[in-house]
Amino acid sequence: MFRLRHVFRNRRLRVFLAALVAVIVWATLPAYSASLMGLISTDIRLYAPMTGASIGGKTPGGSSEYRDRLNGIRELTVLAGNINLPTGTLLNVVVNGGTAGQAGVVQFSNLYFHVQTNNGGNVPVVNSG
Repeated sequence: MFRLRHVFRNRRLRVFLAALVAVIVWATLPAYSASLMGLISTDIRLYAPMTGASIGGKTPGGSSEYRDRLNGIRELTVLAGNINLPTGTLLNVVVNGGTAGQAGVVQFSNLYFHVQTNNGGNVPVVNSG
C-alpha cells in the first residue's frame, strides 16, 4: 500500500515540490495582483454625453471623459461628430465656465480634443453632479 509519508522522506522530492509550488505562485502572481489593483483603484472617471444646437439641419453630438488618477494626473477627452462647420473651424472646449483649450473640426465633421496635466495641459478639476 502506498503511504504518503514515504514520499516526503525523500529530500530531493521535497525540494522539487517546494520549487514547483514556488514557480506556480511566481507565474500566477502578476495576474492576481493586476486584478486586485483594479478592484482597489480609486481613480475618478466621469463621463458626459454632449449635444448641441442644430447647425444647417444637423445636430452635433458626442461624449466627454474626465479622469483624475491616483498619481495626480488629470485628463480630459472630448469626442464630437456631425458638426456642420467647415474643416479647420476652431471651437473652444469649455468646462465649468472656463476654457480648457481649443479643438478644430477635422475631416468628416468630427472633433477630437485630449489634454493631460502631465504634458503641461490645463485640466480643470471636475466634480460629479
